Amino acid sequence: MTTTPFYIDPNDPPAKQRILAEGLRLFASKGLSETTVRDIAAATGYSNPALYKHFPSKEALAQYLFALCYREQFSRLNTALKDRKDFDQSLREYLRTLARLYDEAPEATIFLANYLPDFWPHMPAAMKKRTVITLTRELLMKGRRERAVSRDHSLELQIALVTGTVTQLTRQLYLGATEGPATRLTSDLFRLLSAALR
Repeated sequence: MTTTPFYIDPNDPPAKQRILAEGLRLFASKGLSETTVRDIAAATGYSNPALYKHFPSKEALAQYLFALCYREQFSRLNTALKDRKDFDQSLREYLRTLARLYDEAPEATIFLANYLPDFWPHMPAAMKKRTVITLTRELLMKGRRERAVSRDHSLELQIALVTGTVTQLTRQLYLGATEGPATRLTSDLFRLLSAALR
């Protein structure tokens, strides 16, 4: 039995469900500029007008998917970081949450990693108030208060260290340069980042 991916609403018409699934797969594997409406239509088995019935353009489909995927990533991290007792436990849960999301939906994770600069400027203002970067900053500030994260280095560089390492690992996993599943790597990643942040 397969479960419906988080970016598919089971109440949507079958054509829209297929367009979302195949659009995301193609954007992740071929790239946004290399994917055409014709490619999406061929992969779904529906005609070009079926896509235009649900989305005015390929770019609108991509922006819709980006917002869905980002909201899911933020929501999972936000939930995971609530009520954690200390920095180490919080960092472990942060990494486990991102690893589980990758293992569940690699196309969604790589799409976010690769297209954040393209779509972020077009996201709603409400979404930009609290972000994955905000959550990462709060996590590292907690680590600084507990003396688990050094104050000798720039907080912004420490945020880049954590988010950049996770993003690069996502790319390596997706391209097959690193063997998954991602959850297998979280303990080593925790040790590596903990040592670098101290």
